[in-house]
Amino acid sequence: MQKILTPGLLLLLTIFYPLTAYSESCKVTLPDSSVYSGNCKSGTFNGKGKLVWRDGTTYVGDFKEGLMHGKGIFTHISG
Repeated sequence: MQKILTPGLLLLLTIFYPLTAYSESCKVTLPDSSVYSGNCKSGTFNGKGKLVWRDGTTYVGDFKEGLMHGKGIFTHISG
């Protein structure tokens, strides 16, 4: 008799793998003194993160391939 993989286990593995693609966490100080902290993929900002510029302006949200992309909140120091 062959052992059959249960659909529940297969589904768990299918869902779990994409979540690990952005599990690398990083904090980077850029040449202009701005600081990024959040998810990275292959050394590039990808996933959820926060970017703080030297003047205090912030962006908290989605990044893709090193750029702000998708939903996020941009807050300028003056309000």
